[in-house]
Formats: sequence, C-alpha cells, structure tokens
Amino acid sequence: MRFAEAAAEQGTRVALDLYEGMPHVPHMPVLAEEPRLKTAETFLDRLAVWVRGLEGGQGG
Repeated sequence: MRFAEAAAEQGTRVALDLYEGMPHVPHMPVLAEEPRLKTAETFLDRLAVWVRGLEGGQGG
C-alpha cells in the first residue's frame, strides 16, 4: 500500500485492489481450482482491461 500511496503522491494514476487472504499470485486459483474463486476471476478480468488499455496506448 505504501508504494501505491507514494506513486499517487507523485501524480501517477493508481488502482490498488486488496483481497483479504489472497496469495501474492492471485491468478493461480483460477488455473488450479474448480469452481473458480470469484476474487481470482475478478483479478484476471481487471488485468485484461489494463492490458487492453496498454494496447490502445492508454497506459496503465
């Protein structure tokens, strides 16, 4: 959280999502479990939106 706060203070656009109890690799439960965890799917959906923004030249 401190990194995100410091970046925001310098004018960087920041989005920070916190997931209680989620491991540092939130995509792994999506690949490993059925039924898939909603929080892991949400993470991947948001990541995909971010990547599409990069492809469109909007940055992260």
